[in-house]
Amino acid sequence: MEGGKGLRSLFRYLEFGVRLHLEDFANLTGVVLVVFLPFAVVSIVLHPPLRELIQGGGNLFVLLPRVILSQLLMRVAQAFVFILLILKLEAHLRGEGNIWDIGGALGRFGRVVRVDIAYVFGIQVLGLFVLWTGVMVLSVFFGQSPIVLPLAVTIAGVLTIGPAIRFYFCTFSALIHNTDFVASFRTSAELSSGAERMVVLIVMTFLVAWFIVMRIFQGFFGDGLFGQIVVQAGVMAFSIPYYFATYRLYLDLSLEDSRRAAMKDPEEPPSGGSAPDDDLSRLE
Repeated sequence: MEGGKGLRSLFRYLEFGVRLHLEDFANLTGVVLVVFLPFAVVSIVLHPPLRELIQGGGNLFVLLPRVILSQLLMRVAQAFVFILLILKLEAHLRGEGNIWDIGGALGRFGRVVRVDIAYVFGIQVLGLFVLWTGVMVLSVFFGQSPIVLPLAVTIAGVLTIGPAIRFYFCTFSALIHNTDFVASFRTSAELSSGAERMVVLIVMTFLVAWFIVMRIFQGFFGDGLFGQIVVQAGVMAFSIPYYFATYRLYLDLSLEDSRRAAMKDPEEPPSGGSAPDDDLSRLE
């Protein structure tokens, strides 16, 4: 149990994601990389080297727009891959076979990507604002002490992790339940309440996996353009089980929320996850 919600163990969510990926490994990985890599290459080329950013000086006004555009393009590509994968899994749950719903993905793309970009960049802006404010305030008390930056980073992390978890499922809500911009964040806040620990465990597990993949691939292929492309390909391939695992967690939370609503009002039809329990049993 997780905060009063009937959730599975961390292992069950991880096993679900990894198993689904391995069952159709070549098809899933191949299509995802074909869709993702062209955008990733453009994003990598656009992004200025870290050395230029550090030594930017007056060129920051030119470099920062490139950084933002690069991150935006990468995130949009990741969002489209996410939509494709979840729609494919949902079609499988409905018994419609092994299909890639390109039309459905394009039809949902605008709504989902608006929510996703607002979530990701909103968290980043909040974190940078808290970090900047923390450095300014702490500098008053500690001057140029080396403790200022680590302490400010810690404060920023603590203050941003709450909203990051609270609105974690906003993109799922926009995709699966067709909620509008505001309703996506409201639904996410309702579903994530009581499941914070499981969200953190899943995210941290895959963060460790992505870090290991990055370090291994960088060691073999270096930090040049080709090396960066291979790293992005590896991270995206390892993101497939992550999307599936978090999808299952979202459905568990949605179904639990639907059951609770039904207990309060037995005449109210269920409005939870798009895949009922008997459909989900196909994947057990």
